[in-house]
Amino acid sequence: MTWLKKLFQYVEEHFTDSFFFFLFLLSVLVSVNFFHFFLSPKPSLSNSIFFLLSHFGQSLVTVSLLAVLCDFAKNKLPRWLHLVCIVGVFLYLFALTVESLLVLLMDVSFCEGLSIAFGADVQNFLELLYLSDLGLGAWITLFVVAIGTPFIAMAFYLICKKLDNKKPLEIKRAFFLKTGFLSLTFLFCLDLAMTGQFSLEEIENYKKMLPWKVIFVKIKKRNIQLQHRLVSKPPIDRKDLPFGKLNAASLPNIYLIISESLREDFLNESTAPHLMEFKKSCSSAQISRSSANCTHLSWFSLFHSKHPFYWSYNKTTSFNEGSLPLNLLKEAGYAIHVYSSAQLRFYHFDEVIFGKNHHLATTFKVLPHYGEFSAAQADKGAIDAFLKDSFFHNTHGNLYIFFLDSTHFNYSWAQDYQTPFQPCSELSWLHRLSTKAEHLDIIKNRYKNSIHYVDSLFHQLVSRIKDQNIFEKSLIVFCGDHGEEFKEQGKLFHASNLNDFQTSTPIYMKLGSSQIDVDTISHVDIFPSILDLIFDNQRLLDFFDGQSIYRPSREKWCLSCRYHAAFAPYQFLLVTPKVQGLFGFSNKFSVFQSNKVQSLSKITLEEESMLMRQIHEIFCQE
Repeated sequence: MTWLKKLFQYVEEHFTDSFFFFLFLLSVLVSVNFFHFFLSPKPSLSNSIFFLLSHFGQSLVTVSLLAVLCDFAKNKLPRWLHLVCIVGVFLYLFALTVESLLVLLMDVSFCEGLSIAFGADVQNFLELLYLSDLGLGAWITLFVVAIGTPFIAMAFYLICKKLDNKKPLEIKRAFFLKTGFLSLTFLFCLDLAMTGQFSLEEIENYKKMLPWKVIFVKIKKRNIQLQHRLVSKPPIDRKDLPFGKLNAASLPNIYLIISESLREDFLNESTAPHLMEFKKSCSSAQISRSSANCTHLSWFSLFHSKHPFYWSYNKTTSFNEGSLPLNLLKEAGYAIHVYSSAQLRFYHFDEVIFGKNHHLATTFKVLPHYGEFSAAQADKGAIDAFLKDSFFHNTHGNLYIFFLDSTHFNYSWAQDYQTPFQPCSELSWLHRLSTKAEHLDIIKNRYKNSIHYVDSLFHQLVSRIKDQNIFEKSLIVFCGDHGEEFKEQGKLFHASNLNDFQTSTPIYMKLGSSQIDVDTISHVDIFPSILDLIFDNQRLLDFFDGQSIYRPSREKWCLSCRYHAAFAPYQFLLVTPKVQGLFGFSNKFSVFQSNKVQSLSKITLEEESMLMRQIHEIFCQE
């Protein structure tokens, strides 16, 4: 380690405070925040000026305090501590840059980003690396930069010192102290003058762009006392299940097709002609919402018919028996066949859904797409496997489950597929970060083409069912796992905001020949409706949070939860035919200990009261 000792000795001899180093830090802080601001939806002109001034003011105070800290370390502490301060300042700059991108894309902080990456296990981390679509080279570069940050910091500091020597500027500690104090005073007066000018929603959206993530503006937050806390219940004992009483006149084939990131209003005669034709034979709903704005929570709610609050990574072992509805169907005599282009190992969901060692699945065929093997190729492989296998299966007593991934970004289709929507070139991160309309059009066109491709695969599947003369008797459900946003409210893709774009997803249910019109439907309602139709057992429905569409007494609401990495979600959207509202639990890491919720959306007190009555009823039933 002689070379390292010489390096430290060299740095100790040559390091002095550098004005250019802190000027660079200030310019980066301001640039990162301004970049974030101009890529986000703009508030009014006065509010825009306020947030831009807040950006600059907080950045100036931050740099001033860091400069004073480093100057104190240079004059009062051992030189190696001064070096630690310089490296720490550079690490802070790196973390803030990464955080700005995370907030821009996913609306999460740097610490939340770390919990997303490392909140589970190595397998989940590797899956996240793949899903990010950055590429192995980009991840290696980021890793090298992160590891080499101390050396990069020292090298850059030396470069700034040389600039100081060429154009010396003697800046004393008092200058930074005065600058910081005056900037802080200015911020306080600015915030005080703007008190009452913002809604809670605006504050929550825009303060995440600021270096401190807080402002002094006072805004009245509506904290609402819960009449009933959400109850954390133990797993259902199999002895309590009415296995011996599941009598059915017949066991029609069930086909459940789940397509990734599918937004309801993007399905029409041009993007999905076969699905639109299929929809005519389905029970319809005025409001169709996913149970979450991310995959794993939606999958959990769909297959367990439980609200997403009851899932968290550290409780996955409580679901090692797999999905309760699948257990009931298998006990009744169903063979369960799985065809997936999704890996299903994300948060161990292969076991959360199908149990330990996939014991619920009669056949389990997964065609994961990595490298040159695209999601579209994997989807085609899954459908082709079904078309081949179904020749050897009975025409009743089978549950087929398909997970399709073509509609997941970057959005894909077969190489020889004729794409009707142009232009649709390959996507890069430039397209994702760009504010240009033509770049967004390319993203949307790729999305529409992927929908068109999935629609063609669905047509092949339905044609096979019709060839067997069992279409009328079969139970067929087609749905997305969540929606997809294209910067309508400033974000791309999903897992960032609970809005109509990220939670509105198709749920088309053809349950035999019967058709029912309902006001609302969500993922939690799918299996209760299927089981109710087959077994007509009211007691069976009591084990689920979802409601059967065949019960006239069903409540008219949908509940969607926001992505919270490996933890149980703490923010939720309640939607009724008349009003919808966004709420958050007071304890974001332990929703079952929360005795209050905070109203987070622009609704009247009357509308809020209406929704809270519904929330109290839901929690009471839990």
